[in-house]
Amino acid sequence: MPSKKTHLISNILFCLYLVFLTWIIIFKLDLDVFSFIKNHSARNINLLPYAYMNKLEVFLNILVFIPFGIYGKIISDNSSGLSVISYAFSLSFFYEAAQYIFGVGYSDITDLIDNTLGAIIGVLLFKILNLTFKEHTQTLVNFFALAVVFAFLYVLHSYHLL
Repeated sequence: MPSKKTHLISNILFCLYLVFLTWIIIFKLDLDVFSFIKNHSARNINLLPYAYMNKLEVFLNILVFIPFGIYGKIISDNSSGLSVISYAFSLSFFYEAAQYIFGVGYSDITDLIDNTLGAIIGVLLFKILNLTFKEHTQTLVNFFALAVVFAFLYVLHSYHLL
């Protein structure tokens, strides 16, 4: 059983992840978070899965939601993987709807599918990690997540974005 401190770190990292995810999807990595209001584009929606498939975009959409599946299982240890996946689907749907409402990005059913697939992979990865590392899983995930956060901050600083 992880300590309260470890669980607190997990909660903080999950919140940071959600902020980062919103920054990526809604604000398109722009540091001026209100610029999206100024830069409205036409509202576009694609309801045909993989109609305009970009392999890199598919990969990145899957990759960016894997932590949701992992941390979803960590934070709600009693929740089934299915409930974590449904939360990820709901969040992804919210992001796609927000992109349409605010006229930022391109609302796409493919993104919804890929994001949900990323969460499924995250849940499965958590189960594998948990079978392998047992009570050390949460600490290991937190350590890796902290390393990613610091690497990301370093990149932002290196490109003078911070």
